[in-house]
Amino acid sequence: MALPWLDERAFVAAWIGLVLAVAVCDQQPPHVAFRRSLLAGIVGLATAFYWFPEVASDNLHVSLLSGTSSAALAITWDAFRFGVFGYLVGWLRQRGVNSVLTLPAVWVALEWGWPHIFPWRMGHSQVGFLPVCQIAEFTGVYGVSFLMVWAAAVAAEFCSAGPVLFMPPREISRSRIRRDALLCDGCGRRQVRASCESRRWNPRPNVKLRIAMMQPGSLGDDHLQRLRNASQSDHRAAGSCRLAGILRR
Repeated sequence: MALPWLDERAFVAAWIGLVLAVAVCDQQPPHVAFRRSLLAGIVGLATAFYWFPEVASDNLHVSLLSGTSSAALAITWDAFRFGVFGYLVGWLRQRGVNSVLTLPAVWVALEWGWPHIFPWRMGHSQVGFLPVCQIAEFTGVYGVSFLMVWAAAVAAEFCSAGPVLFMPPREISRSRIRRDALLCDGCGRRQVRASCESRRWNPRPNVKLRIAMMQPGSLGDDHLQRLRNASQSDHRAAGSCRLAGILRR
């Protein structure tokens, strides 16, 4: 799930990661699902935000060890939401709530209500696959997150009926699996088709723009000079970097 934050072209990895995250927690007691989901969140966020210890050290003017400790606390707090997600899903499963829409509903509710340290949502991992992001015009990023977790839940439901590898077997009718898969697939295909049609009928010429941006971190008396220095070094590496800071003045 962390790979798209390292390279947006790896957007498909987030879908695979979500399927695996659901698979290892499916039909588990709530406390087991909590531990596994928490571990997945810590590993994923620590990988995605590998840069945070150094940034915390620079902006807080502390040692790298102190910055790493601050980053570990922030990552653990954000990863705690993964654990809460696993616990709630396990708790609902025990009470007979087995709808495939339970998982995306719980996930999006936590994305919306959880006090984040990092302002990220799972749907942000799909910036490299814009057709599936078209639903954000009406739902915001939460719609993309809902679609991703929905697809992961359907895939886990299909695998558990097998069963496949480490997934425990479940009593699920073939008609239910077919219905859930067709409904989810239909929504996903509709988004991709709408994006392709809008691109095909766009009368404007196909213009490509190269846009770069830089995050200054903290503002201070020397932040303009720091941006200039960083933009000069990043501009030389623009050929190998997807995101480079360019500041002309």
